[in-house]
Amino acid sequence: MKIRLLIGVIILLLTIIGPDHPPTFAQTNPTQKLIFTTGQVGGFGMFVMNPDGTEQRPLTDAIGFDSGPVISPDGQWVAFETLRFGDPIARPEPQNWEVYVMRSDGTSSLRLTNDPAWDSAPSWMPDSRTLLFMSNRTGQYELYRVAIDGTGLQALTNGPGNSKQPHVSPDSSQIVFLSDRDGNQEIYVMNADGSNQRRLTNTPEKEETPKWSPDGTQIAYSTTLDDTHAVISLMNADGSNIRRVTPDTFLYRNPAWSPDGQWLAYNSNQDAAADVTYFNGMEIYIMRPDGSDVRRLTVNTFEDTDASWFPLVEVVLGTTTGSYFYPGYSPVAPTGVAFAFAEVGAQAVVAGNYQEAIVAYTEAINIQPDSDTLFVERARAYLNLGDYATALLDLDTALTLNRYNSGAYILRGFAYTYLENYESALADANRVVELAPNSSCGFGLLGMIYHEMGQFEIARGNLQIYMGMGEDCLPEATELYNTQYNQ
Repeated sequence: MKIRLLIGVIILLLTIIGPDHPPTFAQTNPTQKLIFTTGQVGGFGMFVMNPDGTEQRPLTDAIGFDSGPVISPDGQWVAFETLRFGDPIARPEPQNWEVYVMRSDGTSSLRLTNDPAWDSAPSWMPDSRTLLFMSNRTGQYELYRVAIDGTGLQALTNGPGNSKQPHVSPDSSQIVFLSDRDGNQEIYVMNADGSNQRRLTNTPEKEETPKWSPDGTQIAYSTTLDDTHAVISLMNADGSNIRRVTPDTFLYRNPAWSPDGQWLAYNSNQDAAADVTYFNGMEIYIMRPDGSDVRRLTVNTFEDTDASWFPLVEVVLGTTTGSYFYPGYSPVAPTGVAFAFAEVGAQAVVAGNYQEAIVAYTEAINIQPDSDTLFVERARAYLNLGDYATALLDLDTALTLNRYNSGAYILRGFAYTYLENYESALADANRVVELAPNSSCGFGLLGMIYHEMGQFEIARGNLQIYMGMGEDCLPEATELYNTQYNQ
């Protein structure tokens, strides 16, 4: 019985690799992350966490007062406002707020503004190379644009009144912001160059923190009703169809859209009355845009605010879309796109579209050529097409990059068996046993190779070991044992 290479051949490709030698590319759908401001570090600093509130960890140490973090669309940078050069106790002024950027792993902080005025509320342009912020350096708050190297400073507004908290639309064409030019702080929108400014809201309350939805059709914002009550509302991009999505019983502030538009993160004291550990601070929550499915993410005695999501990367190849949520542990923009293409490749393999899978994995490899796992996955597609020679080239490259990649040895063992190069196939199978002695994969592969060689008793012995380990690592080995040796 000739060995058949099924989709499930290497279902443990990413898990049987030795723990001391991780691959350079290990996941295609890591958990999405949020960044937020917290008082957990003795001052105010920035933490990262999962969207269920787990794995909270500091991104920076508190040096003065860091707050308002926002992630660049390419995932490489965090912009934030800081009082590192001012008096964090003085209220409301004098305070020297400045805008900083740093890598998304918390390293390489760069001071972007340097002015005795209050510079704050940074917001990214979609190119990830330009920032908007607000400053009162002219005596009132205006909106400015600046490159992340500090060059090209440009004023976008020039009165009347104060202009604050800019946020650019996903297509870069419009900026939503706050202004009190008509006597009350309302939401306005303007073209990206500052022209065509027009008002969207007209209420007696104070509007705050407007944010475009990822598809550009809606704006989420908060409204302060009084000192102890604020609500979150949504409206269409033209200001129509305003609807509240939270009650007016507590403070609900700072809505932030998830990259897929399915969630809003926000901060609130909504559990203050019932939570005995709560000391007048805010906690981070998420909810659906209609206000349903509310989930509390932080539970502590500190003030947690200003949640922001790490971005989603999507790539489209043919009819398949691949996506990737940045994990927030490193500057991962190129890696994120590679992950997204790898997801396209994985979907194509499952669908049996091996040529499309090869194209997708090639795109990923062009971005991340040091990933042994990408070469393994492309080799699997080549094997399913019967192109053993090209598959072997990819597998040799993978093992040059990571000689502990058991998945590469398994696939190469299959390829050598197809080509009836049994000596090399056995060497690879024994290497799998050596690298992963507690995994059944190596013994299953040995049994299949010996079966192809006609050495049935040795095949039976290895397959019995394989079956006895209780791990259905290789469906082909399980099928071979059940049809030929389970008698």
